[in-house]
Amino acid sequence: MTSYRRSAAAILLGAAALTTACRDESPPVAPGAAPSLSTGANAPESGTVTFIVPPDKGLAQNIGDHKIKFSKGAICDPALSSYGTGEWDQPCTAATVPVQITAYYWKDRGHPRIDFYPALRFNPKAKVYLYLMDKSLSQDPSERHIAWVDSTGAVIDESLTDPEVATYVGKNDYLYRRIKHFSGYLIASGRSYDGYDGATTSTTTY
Repeated sequence: MTSYRRSAAAILLGAAALTTACRDESPPVAPGAAPSLSTGANAPESGTVTFIVPPDKGLAQNIGDHKIKFSKGAICDPALSSYGTGEWDQPCTAATVPVQITAYYWKDRGHPRIDFYPALRFNPKAKVYLYLMDKSLSQDPSERHIAWVDSTGAVIDESLTDPEVATYVGKNDYLYRRIKHFSGYLIASGRSYDGYDGATTSTTTY
């Protein structure tokens, strides 16, 4: 192989390695994910949706069959706000620029799950509501509810310590609740999440 060809091959290998390294740092994509904003009978069970939340007005966004609604000024400025358990109700400075969010959605043990990126906290003076559709859900929200999945994979029923985020049954097979922060959320029940990996926190009842 000539010196020129050896140099070219080295450049290509280096570029491939850099691309792989960057991909490894990206959030995981839901199994079978494909971009979609469709809802109803034609909405896929898994996919990826990227959207932008403006700082000066509310937003209602479809995520497959599911929905999320932001009131005006709902997102805390990521560069200025605190984040973590115990911080959700602390005052914050609202973001003054649009914030881009990516949602990965799929079925986890037969029920909806959505992971959001980046991690964000919401202004306690504003409201953000998440709506998950599950046609097989029980009409008793104590048996089937929207739980938070933390960064370790633990499934946490936040309503046990905060009644403001309790889950309610809506119309058309929706469960909905207020959320005060982002990472992941899923519909959980005592039966389907018994022994769930990582569910070891004191607020977990599965």
